[in-house]
Amino acid sequence: MCTTAVAFAGGATHVVTQVNLAFVPEVVTASPGDTIRFEWTGGSHAVQDGDCLSTAGLFYGDLTAANPLFEYMIPVDATPGSIPFNCPVASHCKFGMVGTINIVPSGGGWSEGDVVISEIRIDQPSTDNDEYFELQGEPGLSLDGLTYLVIGDGTGGFGVIECQVPLLGQTIPPDGHFTVSEGTFTMGLANVDLVLAGSNPLNFENGDNVTHMIVSGFTGTNGQLLDTDQDRATCMTEVNPWDTIVSSCFLRINAMPDAASTQDCYYGEVGVGPDATFVPGHVYLCEDGHYEIGGFTLATNDTPGADNPSCVVAVPGDLNGDGLVNGADLAAMLSAWGTAGGDVNGDGATDGADLTIVLGNWTI
Repeated sequence: MCTTAVAFAGGATHVVTQVNLAFVPEVVTASPGDTIRFEWTGGSHAVQDGDCLSTAGLFYGDLTAANPLFEYMIPVDATPGSIPFNCPVASHCKFGMVGTINIVPSGGGWSEGDVVISEIRIDQPSTDNDEYFELQGEPGLSLDGLTYLVIGDGTGGFGVIECQVPLLGQTIPPDGHFTVSEGTFTMGLANVDLVLAGSNPLNFENGDNVTHMIVSGFTGTNGQLLDTDQDRATCMTEVNPWDTIVSSCFLRINAMPDAASTQDCYYGEVGVGPDATFVPGHVYLCEDGHYEIGGFTLATNDTPGADNPSCVVAVPGDLNGDGLVNGADLAAMLSAWGTAGGDVNGDGATDGADLTIVLGNWTI
């Protein structure tokens, strides 16, 4: 069933029709400034915000022969989330005459950070049965308009869309964590909000540089080449079939390539890796916005559907993650000189610029 949307100045109007003891459609996705128009077809009914037990008093209107139309305009300053509604007449609510208004950012547009990639597992010992990703956002937030992408290599070179998961019709649950996995998931499908059908539908690449993204307004296709000039000196995508990159995280096994190398590009400014000489098999987001490498062994740091483990606050130059910048980090940097292993400033190489940062943050 579809929501009928009619454009008016100041927002769209979404029509919800009363059909016997039901609202059709039951779920409406709208934006601040939009109007929800409830239309009567028969009987004696009403509509109000809230569940069957309580209301916040946002709106109430009769739906009867004498009053066949009621409209509610979502405040222009409303935040993303959801508003339940119901018919309070007699026992209609208990019989299932309920619905939900999912509020998305104005115009259906999204901004960076509205939803973030919270956790990713792309590899594990033996068969990769437990690939998953977790998003974090405001409870009740509709994910309509968002798509999860993985960019790696493929036909045509690097910068190819390897995986796409449309999130239409999905909603951030009350705990604020939205987890997607395959049906072979062994860490508790009860913790998963969307189980993908088919054989190995995620099929995350785990042997090369990859970039995971949440984008809005995606119009591309799986297998599409985005980095059309294959320029390793810039590592930029020339084709961008989306409106906004809402969140991204790269997982790398090597430094950002240069024009003379044969390494694949990764994209964006936020990510993590390598894990020794491998691409990280599991990563998770910390409160300060950086990503930590989780355990390669399954369930070492995995928390699908729950808060991530506590992280050591990232200190630039703290290469061993003990919260201090000292001789151990200097030794690690010198041993990684000229590679990506001691890279602090994110340019993909360990050099004098990184040494300056280490010495500037030296722990006394």
